[in-house]
Amino acid sequence: MKAIIVCTGPLDDVAANLLRPFGEIVVPSKAGEEALLQVIPHAIGGIVRGGGTATAALIREAKNLRVFGRPNDWF
Repeated sequence: MKAIIVCTGPLDDVAANLLRPFGEIVVPSKAGEEALLQVIPHAIGGIVRGGGTATAALIREAKNLRVFGRPNDWF
């Protein structure tokens, strides 16, 4: 499976172009934790935008996660 980067909302072109070499950018079509839980187990990265949240359940399921960030904060 190709590496993916999960985002809670769309990225601008600059961010998308920087991240695309590392994996496919995936923005679930539905908002909320349930939709994110469907794709996060395969993600190498995650970006929380706007009002999105990174819950304990979401992080627990992110077995391949290398980096999780939100604007101005990277973990």
